[in-house]
Amino acid sequence: MRILVISNYLDGKYLNLCYSGCKPKEHLWGTDALIGRGDEVDFCKDNDKFNLFFLLKLYIKSFKYDAYFFPVSLYSKYWGMINKLHLSPVKTVTVFHHPPFDKVFKYGSFGCSLFLSNYHWRKYKTKIKNSHYYPWGCDVNFYIHNNLVVNDSRLSISFISNGYTLRDNKTLVEAAKETKFSLSFTCRKEQIPNFDSDNIHVISNYFNTDIEILNEVKKHDVLIIPLYKSPEMVGTIGLTSFMDAVGMNMPVIVSDNSPIGEIVLSYNIGLVYHAGDAHDLARAMEQISRQEILSELKNNLLLYRQSISLENTNKIILEAFK
Repeated sequence: MRILVISNYLDGKYLNLCYSGCKPKEHLWGTDALIGRGDEVDFCKDNDKFNLFFLLKLYIKSFKYDAYFFPVSLYSKYWGMINKLHLSPVKTVTVFHHPPFDKVFKYGSFGCSLFLSNYHWRKYKTKIKNSHYYPWGCDVNFYIHNNLVVNDSRLSISFISNGYTLRDNKTLVEAAKETKFSLSFTCRKEQIPNFDSDNIHVISNYFNTDIEILNEVKKHDVLIIPLYKSPEMVGTIGLTSFMDAVGMNMPVIVSDNSPIGEIVLSYNIGLVYHAGDAHDLARAMEQISRQEILSELKNNLLLYRQSISLENTNKIILEAFK
């Protein structure tokens, strides 16, 4: 099968970083498994703004391929419209990240729909054909080979939040001030809340590689993904940070408006707190700092990490392109 992968970041340079071991291979979205099976896979990097000429280019190209794969692309919804009009000559496999999805499925059609959020897959699976829950795979070997797995147990527990999108740093800082635990977080200048506490540190360094930032993350014991309070369940924001935590054997604390929270509770690999509630986040930080709880969560993480290894999750991609 000849497949074209359309995404907003997968180009030759990025692919080389993954294959050389500088980035985890989950970012390949299973395309390495397709290549290993013998499929002919090409990559096309799009841009972040809609361009009609680029869409026209994709349409012309489509007659040379058997399938299009949109793992993360602005153009997936537009190709869904083309497919809805029965104008697409190729099978389309699309990964869905962030809701709302109602208009996407009302005006578009997709050959195979893969949801990163189990919560949203359950919500839409009866409304659309050929859909599946696709837990993003963990490149276990990347974390092991780069000595990034946190196996030791430290007496002084520290926390880190590694991410930018929709991070509620104000609530994070308030919780850290209440507990007095050591907290580090990455943050853009405009996202830094006011605080005056010796136990809180902003990581402002620019890191050239994933390995550099993950070596910084490794100095801590628990990852926090603090999202702003929302009226509905959000998408899988913070998924990259979460996958790093899984690969590094690092328990997590996540807000209850994230579908990642379902995973955390189902597999007992972390704790969940009420989004926007600094006192409840402080409660979770206090609870997870107990050595017996932290050890149990870390043991569970080893099992969960294996269940979503690339060897397992890539099977879903292979099945989608049968």
